[in-house]
Amino acid sequence: RFLDNRLQVNGDVYYNDYGAYQTAGINTSPSTPQNPTFQTVASPMTSYGAELEVLVRPWENGAISFNASYTDARYGSFGQYQYLFSKNEVPGVAPFQGTLAYDHRIPIGSATLDLRGDVRFFTAHDTSSIPVVWAQAGAAPYVHVASQAIGDFNATLWLGPHYGMSAYVRNITDDRFIPDNWVVTSVGPVTSSGSALSDPRTFGMILTFKY
Repeated sequence: RFLDNRLQVNGDVYYNDYGAYQTAGINTSPSTPQNPTFQTVASPMTSYGAELEVLVRPWENGAISFNASYTDARYGSFGQYQYLFSKNEVPGVAPFQGTLAYDHRIPIGSATLDLRGDVRFFTAHDTSSIPVVWAQAGAAPYVHVASQAIGDFNATLWLGPHYGMSAYVRNITDDRFIPDNWVVTSVGPVTSSGSALSDPRTFGMILTFKY
């Protein structure tokens, strides 16, 4: 904590070494996609990285926060299941990701208006694993998501300590992309996937009652 608690900085580094990291939902019969067999596969895995959290209060009713992380996660030897994994990188893990947000509180008589805007970002990565033969057939782009930045905004009006009304918009720019755990079910060419794209721009309202 610095500057009379107006600045807070937290960080850590880590290293994990797993002897048998379990990965669920692996199709162990990729040659017969019409009748897939899903199993949980255990293999060695190591991950290391760093995390940073920064909170700045430049004025009384405002706060800027920034959270970021770096992660490198890789499988070791797959043994008899090597043919099921075209890469050693653990899917669904973006190397860099973080959130930049601003919160502001506005007193309005006996009520209070809370405003929050944030941008979440992550770098390109694979969303799921595919077998070697599928990667050779050209399926890799179907499980790869490019770097993304997604903005959200919400406003909450507190009418005293017990009642609140919120309005929000998520994914302001209506950015659609392949989500993590996207499942390719067949190739030659790729014909379908087990998931839809990420959520579109969404509006909503929430009523809150505290008692």
